[in-house]
Amino acid sequence: MTYEPGAVDYTYRLTHGHPFFTQLLCYEMVERQRKQRKAYTTITDVEDAVRHIIDTGHDHFTFIFETLSPPERLVLSVVAAWSAERRTVLASDVVSELSRYRTELSVYDAARQLERLAQRELLVADMRSNNSVYTFRMELVRRWLVQHRPLGEVLSQPSSRFS
Repeated sequence: MTYEPGAVDYTYRLTHGHPFFTQLLCYEMVERQRKQRKAYTTITDVEDAVRHIIDTGHDHFTFIFETLSPPERLVLSVVAAWSAERRTVLASDVVSELSRYRTELSVYDAARQLERLAQRELLVADMRSNNSVYTFRMELVRRWLVQHRPLGEVLSQPSSRFS
């Protein structure tokens, strides 16, 4: 099988090289190409495989999400929704977004949850002028969260409320 220029790099950006998710995505791509009798994989083929994984691979993503504490789930869902447009998030962005839903969280607590998520390797922290800026480590996980654990749904869980 050969790949369109950029398809391999794109696959890496989606999984950040995570062994399980890289293997899952590559397996799905190979299976789709085999069924379609195609030997050339495009970025569109990668996206098709991603959509299928997000639609059907709930167990893997759910396991990650369920191992988080309720506050971590809430903050991760905020980051997933927020970073779809902006890609980077500050603790103050999390506080601002939650206030729109009448959920109060201090900047200190938001920063603490973000740091825990970075320690769990779900987010990447980058220090910029005394503020940590966070991004998702794996775009594949972010997309699953947006589709299957949107912020409104997570907020509806009583255990996710801070106050």
